[in-house]
Amino acid sequence: ISSEIEVLRSRVLMTRVVQKKNLQFSYFVKGKIKTANIYRASPFHIEVLKISDSTAAFTLKLKFADQKSFRVNGEETLVGFDQMFQNQFGTFKLVRNHQGTVSRDYSIIYQPLASAAASFAGGIQVAPKSAGTGILNISMQSPNPMLAADVINQLMDEYGGYTREFKKRTADSSLVFIEARLEKFGRELDSVQNELLEYSQKNNLIDISKQSTAYFENISGADKAINEQQLQMNTADFIEIYLREKKNSYSPVLVPSSLGLSDATLNGLVSSYNNMQMERQ
Repeated sequence: ISSEIEVLRSRVLMTRVVQKKNLQFSYFVKGKIKTANIYRASPFHIEVLKISDSTAAFTLKLKFADQKSFRVNGEETLVGFDQMFQNQFGTFKLVRNHQGTVSRDYSIIYQPLASAAASFAGGIQVAPKSAGTGILNISMQSPNPMLAADVINQLMDEYGGYTREFKKRTADSSLVFIEARLEKFGRELDSVQNELLEYSQKNNLIDISKQSTAYFENISGADKAINEQQLQMNTADFIEIYLREKKNSYSPVLVPSSLGLSDATLNGLVSSYNNMQMERQ
């Protein structure tokens, strides 16, 4: 549960929410008493044609002369809806939403993606509903209830998608690892069978099972132990080769940690490595 709480409050997940809901732009109207956030109630929305610096926040202050034209950041030039305008922040266009009349003063605030995600993620509250249960309460305080509801609903959608992607990556990683081992063992098995045939022909062995029963009974126990150790050595070799390849230094493919290895210390190290890979990603 603690891990899931961290995922729900993570910036990575909130970044998806901000992108889906276009929350880098916030709309405010200046009233007689206070300035209010008008999310989903704005009579217009901004279309970005070009941003000069997407890593820097900025504010566009709009003062409407009438219902169709406005000035941006105190400039003298009047701009109309659907008309392109340009300033030091970039090139934009204001599009009418046809929702009610237009007031006089508005502000549009832009935040870089990382900053917006951090801001919204910091406002999310996730806590167990009661001790000993797997039920979580997710809440967000905001002066605009529709904004908070949309953020939480979209967060849950993105969480479901993230969970499916994580499980798929883990399964794909195990399949790739197993397929590589099967391919190697297949080649080795073909080689052993060819050697057995050559040995039988060279030594004129007609009934191998009867002629070698006594021999195999004596060494079967030793062979079994050797084979078990060899399998574990092969698995360890695969892991070592994977870790030594530079192309896998920052790869999202995880190293399987429980494919025949009985060493608890090694499994613990591989598990820690996978956790750090996921945390870094």
